[in-house]
Amino acid sequence: MVELELDHLVLRYCRQIIMKIMDHVCGTMRGENRLHLKCAVADPQLEKSTQNLTKAIDRDAEDLILDALQRKFLKLPGIKAYTVFSEELGIRTFPEGASEHEADLVVFVDPIDGTEFI
Repeated sequence: MVELELDHLVLRYCRQIIMKIMDHVCGTMRGENRLHLKCAVADPQLEKSTQNLTKAIDRDAEDLILDALQRKFLKLPGIKAYTVFSEELGIRTFPEGASEHEADLVVFVDPIDGTEFI
């Protein structure tokens, strides 16, 4: 029963994070923020041109997701560590100093997957 409650908390927190990021991404695509995002791409020649904001939005959204995961997962009983697989960050285990073998959860993050023309 405790495991079922934990599953529900994890799903609830993930849904809250998704909704927050969706609002942020939609808001970011409007107005002057759009120009700011062009500067967020460190090396646009790698994969995306400066005219394509997907990479910058992806990085921004991923940072927000990781911050939210750290805040939300601290509240979960029994979750001492979790590993994140993400497009921008790679593989990383939280909190700092924890190893992948200690992870109670594995989280896959790719916020703007497949949206070449968002």
